[in-house]
Amino acid sequence: MRPVWWFTPEDRALRGVGDAFLVGEALLVAPVCEPGVRSRRVRLPKGQWYDTATEVVYEGERTVEVAAPLDRVPVLVRAGAVVPVREAGDTVLDVWAPLPESGPGAGLYIPDEEGGWSPPLVERYTSRLEADGEVVVERSGGPGAGPGGASAAGRPVRVRGLGAAEAVGPA
Repeated sequence: MRPVWWFTPEDRALRGVGDAFLVGEALLVAPVCEPGVRSRRVRLPKGQWYDTATEVVYEGERTVEVAAPLDRVPVLVRAGAVVPVREAGDTVLDVWAPLPESGPGAGLYIPDEEGGWSPPLVERYTSRLEADGEVVVERSGGPGAGPGGASAAGRPVRVRGLGAAEAVGPA
């Protein structure tokens, strides 16, 4: 976990955010810290950020209002992020569609090796948006590297966020 200003220390407005945090570079967690609150304001670092529940995309470097119902903690994910998710005993790569403005994205997956005594194998993935709107995921370096569509180097891929019509800018 890191403070929200970690990757953009030049954004002084992020220095005052004490009730949200980053998990790696991709996930911004914004818990509700007051009883009875059903939405909250979140200051976003630069870039484009998807709400993981609604798939609405927000433009960064501003403060946005996100829903915070009782049944979930608000989590936003950077456009282009490749996030490994465990489902039914398998690992699926959730790829949050890069936007034309966001450029390519990336993510890591470190498989859980039995016993934990050998050096970890790090799988590095990149995502990009092609001119025709197709999202391409590639594994870079290591065994099984290469381009992927429905799967990236043998891992299933699910593209998310394409349903968002346009970035939500300042109110």
